[in-house]
Amino acid sequence: MAEPQTPNTSANTLSNTAITDRMAESVHAEILQAVALGYKLNTPAPRVLSKGKGEIAQAILDRAKELGIPTKTEPSLVAFLMELDLNAWVPPELYAAVAQVLAWAHEEDKKLEESKY
Repeated sequence: MAEPQTPNTSANTLSNTAITDRMAESVHAEILQAVALGYKLNTPAPRVLSKGKGEIAQAILDRAKELGIPTKTEPSLVAFLMELDLNAWVPPELYAAVAQVLAWAHEEDKKLEESKY
Protein backbone atom coordinates (compact mmCIF):
# COMPACT_ATOMS: atom_id res chain seq x y z
CA MET A 1 0.00 0.00 0.00
CA ALA A 2 1.31 3.43 -0.90
CA GLU A 3 2.01 5.85 1.93
CA PRO A 4 0.08 9.13 1.86
CA GLN A 5 2.03 12.16 0.75
CA THR A 6 2.43 14.18 3.91
CA PRO A 7 4.99 16.94 4.37
CA ASN A 8 6.51 17.56 7.78
CA THR A 9 4.56 19.86 10.06
CA SER A 10 5.90 21.70 13.07
CA ALA A 11 4.62 21.47 16.61
CA ASN A 12 2.95 24.88 16.42
CA THR A 13 0.12 23.60 14.23
CA LEU A 14 -3.09 25.08 15.58
CA SER A 15 -5.48 22.63 14.03
CA ASN A 16 -5.35 19.60 11.80
CA THR A 17 -8.27 17.71 10.41
CA ALA A 18 -8.93 15.07 7.82
CA ILE A 19 -11.99 15.50 5.66
CA THR A 20 -13.45 12.49 3.92
CA ASP A 21 -15.85 11.58 1.17
CA ARG A 22 -16.95 8.44 -0.58
CA MET A 23 -17.14 9.26 -4.25
CA ALA A 24 -19.72 7.30 -6.24
CA GLU A 25 -18.36 5.92 -9.49
CA SER A 26 -20.42 4.99 -12.52
CA VAL A 27 -20.08 1.29 -11.62
CA HIS A 28 -21.66 2.06 -8.22
CA ALA A 29 -18.46 1.26 -6.37
CA GLU A 30 -17.47 3.78 -3.75
CA ILE A 31 -14.00 5.26 -3.70
CA LEU A 32 -12.90 6.78 -0.43
CA GLN A 33 -11.27 10.21 -0.67
CA ALA A 34 -9.53 12.09 2.13
CA VAL A 35 -7.86 15.47 2.47
CA ALA A 36 -5.80 16.45 5.50
CA LEU A 37 -5.70 20.16 6.28
CA GLY A 38 -3.52 22.07 8.68
CA TYR A 39 -3.48 25.62 9.92
CA LYS A 40 -0.66 27.39 11.72
CA LEU A 41 -0.88 30.74 13.44
CA ASN A 42 0.41 33.68 11.42
CA THR A 43 0.01 31.92 8.06
CA PRO A 44 -2.20 33.20 5.25
CA ALA A 45 -4.64 30.28 5.23
CA PRO A 46 -5.03 26.58 5.96
CA ARG A 47 -2.92 24.31 3.78
CA VAL A 48 -3.47 20.93 2.11
CA LEU A 49 -1.15 18.59 4.01
CA SER A 50 -2.14 15.33 2.38
CA LYS A 51 -4.77 13.98 0.01
CA GLY A 52 -5.63 10.76 -1.74
CA LYS A 53 -8.16 8.23 -2.93
CA GLY A 54 -8.71 4.58 -2.09
CA GLU A 55 -5.87 3.03 -0.10
CA ILE A 56 -4.08 6.34 0.25
CA ALA A 57 -7.23 7.95 1.65
CA GLN A 58 -7.57 5.08 4.12
CA ALA A 59 -3.93 5.52 5.16
CA ILE A 60 -4.58 9.23 5.79
CA LEU A 61 -7.59 8.40 7.96
CA ASP A 62 -5.72 5.65 9.82
CA ARG A 63 -2.84 8.02 10.55
CA ALA A 64 -5.27 10.72 11.71
CA LYS A 65 -6.83 8.21 14.10
CA GLU A 66 -3.40 7.18 15.42
CA LEU A 67 -2.54 10.82 16.09
CA GLY A 68 -5.91 11.67 17.60
CA ILE A 69 -6.77 14.07 14.78
CA PRO A 70 -10.53 14.44 14.30
CA THR A 71 -12.07 13.48 10.98
CA LYS A 72 -15.24 14.81 9.41
CA THR A 73 -17.21 13.79 6.33
CA GLU A 74 -17.88 16.74 4.02
CA PRO A 75 -18.40 15.39 0.45
CA SER A 76 -18.83 18.70 -1.37
CA LEU A 77 -15.82 20.28 0.32
CA VAL A 78 -13.61 17.27 -0.39
CA ALA A 79 -14.42 17.52 -4.09
CA PHE A 80 -13.02 21.07 -4.18
CA LEU A 81 -10.04 20.32 -1.94
CA MET A 82 -9.01 17.31 -4.03
CA GLU A 83 -8.44 19.73 -6.93
CA LEU A 84 -5.75 21.59 -4.97
CA ASP A 85 -2.06 20.67 -5.04
CA LEU A 86 -0.25 19.37 -1.97
CA ASN A 87 0.95 22.23 0.23
CA ALA A 88 -1.43 24.63 -1.54
CA TRP A 89 -3.11 27.31 0.52
CA VAL A 90 -6.87 26.95 0.68
CA PRO A 91 -8.29 29.58 -1.70
CA PRO A 92 -10.41 32.43 -0.33
CA GLU A 93 -13.60 31.07 -1.85
CA LEU A 94 -13.31 28.01 0.45
CA TYR A 95 -12.38 29.91 3.63
CA ALA A 96 -15.87 29.82 5.15
CA ALA A 97 -16.38 26.08 4.60
CA VAL A 98 -12.87 25.18 5.78
CA ALA A 99 -13.18 27.50 8.79
CA GLN A 100 -16.31 25.62 9.87
CA VAL A 101 -14.46 22.30 9.68
CA LEU A 102 -11.42 23.62 11.53
CA ALA A 103 -13.64 25.17 14.22
CA TRP A 104 -15.38 21.81 14.60
CA ALA A 105 -11.99 20.07 14.88
CA HIS A 106 -10.86 22.58 17.51
CA GLU A 107 -14.03 21.89 19.56
CA GLU A 108 -13.45 18.14 19.25
CA ASP A 109 -9.89 18.62 20.52
CA LYS A 110 -11.19 20.66 23.49
CA LYS A 111 -13.73 17.97 24.36
CA LEU A 112 -11.02 15.33 24.26
CA GLU A 113 -8.76 17.38 26.51
CA GLU A 114 -11.59 18.03 29.00
CA SER A 115 -12.47 14.33 29.10
CA LYS A 116 -8.92 13.52 30.25
CA TYR A 117 -9.54 15.29 33.57
